[in-house]
Amino acid sequence: MKQLALISLVLLFFQACDSAESVDGGLSNEKLSKCPDSPNCVVSFYKEDSEHFIDPIKYQASKEEIYQRFKAHLKNRKDAYLVKESEDKNYLHYEFKSRIFGFVDDVEFYFAKPGIVHIRSASRVGHSDWGKNRSRMEELRFQFYQNEF
Repeated sequence: MKQLALISLVLLFFQACDSAESVDGGLSNEKLSKCPDSPNCVVSFYKEDSEHFIDPIKYQASKEEIYQRFKAHLKNRKDAYLVKESEDKNYLHYEFKSRIFGFVDDVEFYFAKPGIVHIRSASRVGHSDWGKNRSRMEELRFQFYQNEF
């Protein structure tokens, strides 16, 4: 009975944290923000940070076409919600919400220059994400390269 009460309290705590405002890295000086020290974040902008580094997504179409393909694909996902997009169509920020516990991760795409989409995915709460942010971005990369969006 004590274990059930403890589990309930932990879940209530995470639900309260989940309602917090976005804590995305955002763009700073035309770069995505660095990851914090915790392992629950990946970003393609800082190759020297090997723990958090993930390859950007490369493409050969026009930047406008790729931007629209990303938006269309993510619009169809039940776990993704558009939070912000830049007027110049260089930046997209989505919230991804887990089905079971409702944890929110901030996912960003920066269409830096022709041929490259920089990516960042970070958990809002906790220390570890058991590799979820990295696996989500690798899944999106795979879907993109397989022309699934």
